[in-house]
Amino acid sequence: MSGSLLSRTHGYVIALCLAAGLASLGAPALASAEECPNAAFRTGPSSHLPDCRAYELVSPPFKDAAHPALGGLSPEGSSALLTMGGAVAGLEGFPDIVNFNPGAYYSTRRTASGWTTVPDDPPSAEYLPFEYSGFSDFTGKSLDTQTTVWMERGVWQLANRVDFFMRRPDRSIVDVGPGLPPTVPSRTTPNEVAQPADMSAVGTSADASRLFFALSAFFWPFDGTEESGKVHSLYEYLGTGNTTPMLVGVDDGGKQISQCGVVLGGGSPTGSIANGLIEFNHNAVSTDGNTVFFTAYPGNYQNDGCKGSAPPVAELFARIDNGLADARTVSISEPSKEDCSACDTEASVLANAQFKSASEDGSKVFFSTTQPLLGNDRSSNIYEYDSGAPAGERIVRVSGGDSTVSAPAAEDLEKAKSPIPEDGSHVYFLANGVLTRTPNEQGESAEVGAVNLYVFERDASHPTGRTAFIARLSQQDREQWEAHAFEPADVTPGGRFLVFTSNRDLTPDDTSTAQQVFEYDAQTGALVRVSIGQEGFNHNGNVSVKLDVYGFVVNNATIVTPYCEAEYDASAYSSRLSVSADGSYVFFQSIAGLTPQALDQQVIGHAQGGAALPIYANNVYQYHAGRVSLISDGQDVSSFVQFLGTDASGGDVFLSTVDRLVGQDTDSNVDIYDARIGGGFPAPAVPPSCSGDACQGQLSGAPTLLSPGSEFQAGGNPPLAAPAPAAKPAVKPKAKSTKCKKGFVKKKGKCVRAKAKKASRARRATR
Repeated sequence: MSGSLLSRTHGYVIALCLAAGLASLGAPALASAEECPNAAFRTGPSSHLPDCRAYELVSPPFKDAAHPALGGLSPEGSSALLTMGGAVAGLEGFPDIVNFNPGAYYSTRRTASGWTTVPDDPPSAEYLPFEYSGFSDFTGKSLDTQTTVWMERGVWQLANRVDFFMRRPDRSIVDVGPGLPPTVPSRTTPNEVAQPADMSAVGTSADASRLFFALSAFFWPFDGTEESGKVHSLYEYLGTGNTTPMLVGVDDGGKQISQCGVVLGGGSPTGSIANGLIEFNHNAVSTDGNTVFFTAYPGNYQNDGCKGSAPPVAELFARIDNGLADARTVSISEPSKEDCSACDTEASVLANAQFKSASEDGSKVFFSTTQPLLGNDRSSNIYEYDSGAPAGERIVRVSGGDSTVSAPAAEDLEKAKSPIPEDGSHVYFLANGVLTRTPNEQGESAEVGAVNLYVFERDASHPTGRTAFIARLSQQDREQWEAHAFEPADVTPGGRFLVFTSNRDLTPDDTSTAQQVFEYDAQTGALVRVSIGQEGFNHNGNVSVKLDVYGFVVNNATIVTPYCEAEYDASAYSSRLSVSADGSYVFFQSIAGLTPQALDQQVIGHAQGGAALPIYANNVYQYHAGRVSLISDGQDVSSFVQFLGTDASGGDVFLSTVDRLVGQDTDSNVDIYDARIGGGFPAPAVPPSCSGDACQGQLSGAPTLLSPGSEFQAGGNPPLAAPAPAAKPAVKPKAKSTKCKKGFVKKKGKCVRAKAKKASRARRATR
């Protein structure tokens, strides 16, 4: 199949990031407007939506020509974070906002009357932003998106200070603690102070009560990390009002484990924080923040030149209850005999470990290594450490295969992401080895050297673990699983369902040469193609591949997860947005028309004005109960409509579009909408008609930003823009004679010609 990793979705997702900052259950999906309890709101574009959905405007109506982006979403879909490049009224932060760079931050919450948006940027009169162009120093958020953490300097602080500040749901701002020791040189801006140290927040707990940050220079005095090679050191703050951070990479006695680099999860110990740490850190901080997983690196790793004290290989550890009386450190990849009595930890077999993921409660963690911890296989294997397992049995070889294969060689593709659910019950992974000879539902079996997709399940139904073969993927699929900024798979929190894309024909109904979307049910073994046509429409979604002038595929069906984000939260729910928690709803997008209302590979413009690079209209779809339905309006030919994510129930589906889908939308900018089951708000009231003197009305003040169904509030803080000038006091008229000359009558203290007055009335009556 033609094309490569840089398919249409990859190219467009990157472009949108730069521009914006970005088998089933139930009854048939469609319901007529009359059958829905929210029928009054299912008018216009909402009338075609399935499941009694109706559009709601999430972003504020007035955005100063800015394009909003979804920066985070709470699991229940009732609150979110927005970023916008425009300085809309009520903005508290830095005034020199330019479009898309860096953007201002807002919290939005659904209320009974609509979505209400408040600014999150700290007031620029009180805080100096980290970046020159504004408060792009957003570093973390709570799981409900109502608490945010910032990196900045208070105007009252010294010129060598850069602190972390927390904005609470009540809009108050409190100091968490300084990021740098007091010995760093003073500079004009916080950026000039923090940039040489590569200072950056890398994780938070779900309530943001624990904050983790990294430095690669200007270490705190108690930190013995060497500054050669720009390696990172990891610190932690607990609560607020701190003066000194805690080291994370220490043993039970508080001694530093490595002076050659410690990172959250399993990123690179050298290089920039943004490029080195975001690839493998999902759930590296537990939801409550009490467990944090870190990798301690050896000397001369990646030729960093470090000569300090360090383990002989890269090792994975867990630091538990740091700062509390029972604080302790557990060696994960080099387990003690108390944790794994059968594990081989002899010096002759030691090998680097790579953090993969963890359960959100921190009880389970997964890593890969070529060290034969269990068995004799020296190829890359995935292991699980389970703190809840009996003593001596806490390490499990995930990629160990089943009884149908003797002495399996896993050959795990360690660079590929391994989708692991929040409860840690399943591990989906790629491996070149044959781990089971049991075929999948289609009768296909794993092959040596092939890109084999497996699931390892260990739960109450399979206490000793079960390995199942799902499908053979293509080399092109492998590239996407290994890509840094691309996410080809999504797993439900309980692990039963995996949604992924593939360029191979994996099911009998798939004859497409373009990429398709599939859903796998680990409980039944069923694999279904999701990107089908409604009742077989348009060849049942089987489209021929379409290439641009560079040979990139433009008509792949794709899922979208926001890997554009630079901030890191505890459970990273916002990277699991394509499928509902029960697997009954799957959302994807494609330029192919899969329903009669959708746009079918329609050109809506050209990139950079070149006719050789056409831009196609996009469609957002829902798959539910075996049926595909259109979620976008099928009319967006002015811009690229984009799927942004769903909540845990699948009841809220977020997308961006320039189309005005509700009456509250009063501009032609990109807006964020929620296609919500049972949703909708009353349309703006239409002013009553008038005639004669009734049309004059009374003078009113300046219009507000509030509109029914979508409100913007300044949160009690003054707007940046200068306040409107106060009305001039009325001037008392000079005293005049109480009598008027003949032919004149008195009107509001003035004498006017009676005839002129009648003419004026006549003119008003004809207006």
